[in-house]
Amino acid sequence: MSSKVTMADGGPELDEVMQAEEEIAPKHVARMPHNEMPQERLDVEFPSVAAPGDEDLEDLDRDENDAMLIYGRKVAEQIANDMAAFGRTRANGKGR
Repeated sequence: MSSKVTMADGGPELDEVMQAEEEIAPKHVARMPHNEMPQERLDVEFPSVAAPGDEDLEDLDRDENDAMLIYGRKVAEQIANDMAAFGRTRANGKGR
């Protein structure tokens, strides 16, 4: 038989632990400010954040510079070739 104290057997010493944990990290209740405050106060307490303007991201259009994309395309092409050659097999055509 184990000598460990379970929560069911804990008694007063478990209550002390639970109380100490509550003091360290009190439980928080979820709040929904939009249900608690009028719109005017919401605007003051939680002001809107404007989205940044368009940045110069022309390089995103040049896929030839994206090494990860190029590698992924090679892997996908190899998978497609294996499927065409061997069909859908668990071994991916290895050992044939």
